[in-house]
Amino acid sequence: MKGFLFALFLIASNISLAAEDNVSRERLERHLRTLRIVELSSFDERRRPYQEQQIQYSRILKKAAEGDSSAVAQVDEAIARIFDLRVQLTQIDKDMLNALSKELTAQQRAKLALVFGSLRDQMRQEIQKMRPAEGRKSPEK
Repeated sequence: MKGFLFALFLIASNISLAAEDNVSRERLERHLRTLRIVELSSFDERRRPYQEQQIQYSRILKKAAEGDSSAVAQVDEAIARIFDLRVQLTQIDKDMLNALSKELTAQQRAKLALVFGSLRDQMRQEIQKMRPAEGRKSPEK
């Protein structure tokens, strides 16, 4: 996730930077990038507990799907909690996008939003590729 946030930060920075070679402007931009990195890491910290809970509830659902009778009783609660957690994570994403785009023009914000969504989709696809398919054993090394 940190790699995603850093990539998103770099893209946002490149969108917002002007092509001037002014030394004082470069210092200011470096300072702003440092502040943004700190700001982005705070979003990571906000996301972490929700992600951990989501993993925990996903494990319950997986156990229930495999027939674990103790997990079956927790299915409805786990589903409801996962949806609640997704709402929270979406709000954090919205806050992060707003923080990254607050000084951008409307066109730059539109580009950033497209990149943001595209990177999320790419990450999701890569995670899916890393997971073994249902019914197949993961390759042994």
